[in-house]
Amino acid sequence: MDARNLVILTGRLVAEPVLRYLPSGAPVANFSIAVNRNSRNKDGSFTDTLEGFFDCELFDGVAITAAESLRKGQVIQVTGTLLQKRFESKAGEQVNKVEIRVRSIAPVLLAPKSETAAGNGHAKVAQPA
Repeated sequence: MDARNLVILTGRLVAEPVLRYLPSGAPVANFSIAVNRNSRNKDGSFTDTLEGFFDCELFDGVAITAAESLRKGQVIQVTGTLLQKRFESKAGEQVNKVEIRVRSIAPVLLAPKSETAAGNGHAKVAQPA
């Protein structure tokens, strides 16, 4: 992977990945993630602000696994490179689109908010009986 073009994003899947196959037979999964910025308010509470939606493209066997196992709303982390695509729209306009060419993908495990210890961000641990 080219370290000069590296992006790491954590976000929620907007929809389930769409799996398709290239003429060569190679599988490709396309999906989008919504990325939020979490910021602390003056009163100590947190606010999520939508940063944007990012289109992603994933190839080969992991594309099949992602399409079979990832679900809308799931939090994932993607690592990849930015890819600029240029094409002409049906209206004849030149369009530039930036996508993430995903190299690795992983689900992110989050503690439910109701199980988070007050204010410290650590999940409560059940004590043995």
